[in-house]
Amino acid sequence: MDTTFVLAFVLPFVLGAAILVTGGVLFLLNSRRSQKAGAVETEDWHTTGGKILAARLGEHENRHNDKQGTHIDITYEPVVEYIYTVDNTEYHGSKVFPSGDSDFGQAEAQAFIDKYPVNSFAPVRYDPQSPSVSSLESHSPHATHRLLVAAQSLTALGIGVCCFTVFMMFILVGRIR
Repeated sequence: MDTTFVLAFVLPFVLGAAILVTGGVLFLLNSRRSQKAGAVETEDWHTTGGKILAARLGEHENRHNDKQGTHIDITYEPVVEYIYTVDNTEYHGSKVFPSGDSDFGQAEAQAFIDKYPVNSFAPVRYDPQSPSVSSLESHSPHATHRLLVAAQSLTALGIGVCCFTVFMMFILVGRIR
């Protein structure tokens, strides 16, 4: 095989294929991470009006051991109690996020408390199949999509590199003959 052909076409095509495979692996990792985290799909949930009954800052101590000894991390959680009505039935809810995420810094948790003052009205999202399942937010702020964006970007780049390499090969091979 000609060295120029290998450097001009095979190497870029293999590189594109490797980028494409990396994107596929990231898609797989993102899928498994979502399943493991217990991601709750709220796209089909309905919205109704709710009234905030109580809002406070919850505090949790997380102990963990490492080589330096035992460490205590304090995390905070916005605790908001609310009522809402679906089909003339009153429900009580306390989940701010559908997945039940509760590991926040104090300022971040307080920002959610400030969003829901007592005796105010707020939209409540609920599962139409089980109206007692509800949340105030549609998704967790921790649900970052960086891995998904990286997977999509690498997959698109891999496909682009492969297609461009094949396209250039056809152009140059056509000119040579």
